[in-house]
Amino acid sequence: MINSFFKHLSAAFLVAFILLNLAQASTDNIFDHPLSAKNEQAFIEVQKEQAQISHVTGNFTQTRFMKLLSKPLKSSGRFELSKTQGLKWLQEEPFQSTLIVTEDSIKQSIEGKTAVVITKKEQPIVFSFTTVFLSIFKGNTDALKQYFKIYFMQNSDTWHIALKPLGAPLDKAIQSIEMTGTKYASRIFVNESQGNQMLIEFSNVKAMD
Repeated sequence: MINSFFKHLSAAFLVAFILLNLAQASTDNIFDHPLSAKNEQAFIEVQKEQAQISHVTGNFTQTRFMKLLSKPLKSSGRFELSKTQGLKWLQEEPFQSTLIVTEDSIKQSIEGKTAVVITKKEQPIVFSFTTVFLSIFKGNTDALKQYFKIYFMQNSDTWHIALKPLGAPLDKAIQSIEMTGTKYASRIFVNESQGNQMLIEFSNVKAMD
């Protein structure tokens, strides 16, 4: 149950990055472009622009590549991200699951069963993740720098961002995150510390009034 929870949770946190307007994939290696005086201002401007968006929705398809499995695990559904209500990750296939993440609690329900609620007091490490990603959604660049080494490239109106955790507890779960997109994120690729990988692809993403 706990392992399943963390699989859903790690995917859910990453959705917060959709408001960063990430770049299309590039043949250039993103890890050759650490955030520096040369590109930091462009990155900050992106954060400022996206911090103005308060509500976004869309569809997702998630593919997990597990070292111990011969075939990837696929799931799909919808998400909704709001500054006031937090993140709703609504998986529809291969089974129904609802994950709701706020700054104070995490609630998960599978196949309509009674929801499991986790509080900050019970799982302080888990909530270190929520603090980081919800801060990103609010355009808090300082929070991002506190937890990640940032890599950034820009090509016209497209962007490519990558992150590497600076230390615990994030480095226990994530080795690196790469994100691409245009107006909204279209693709997030995660290298997990245990050698597994996860690809999340977004579609029909739109800001809500």
